[in-house]
Amino acid sequence: MVVDGVIRDIIGIKQLDFPVFCKGTAVAASAKAGWGQMNVPISCGGTSISPGDMIVGDADGVVVIPQSMEQQILSQALDKLAKDQAREASVSGNPDAVRAYLDEFLAHAKRK
Repeated sequence: MVVDGVIRDIIGIKQLDFPVFCKGTAVAASAKAGWGQMNVPISCGGTSISPGDMIVGDADGVVVIPQSMEQQILSQALDKLAKDQAREASVSGNPDAVRAYLDEFLAHAKRK
């Protein structure tokens, strides 16, 4: 669940092992103002979200993948994963390779 605001009942939520992404916590309950709507465009955290968009979250945060970009993002993510795995295989257990990789990375970062 993604909430563009604060939540309460943290202990109960943790006991459910239910992922909740929010801006923080509150002690008091808020007022209820209707049932809301489903399957309509919204703005959450300043980001536009349309029905059908993919929401992905982990311990570092939440991202929105527009439905029209899902295949492009999947392809880019798989390419990045393959590169990360190849890099890890090439430097794993080799301190000299790790140093060389970091030196190259830092030199590239300085050029930017």
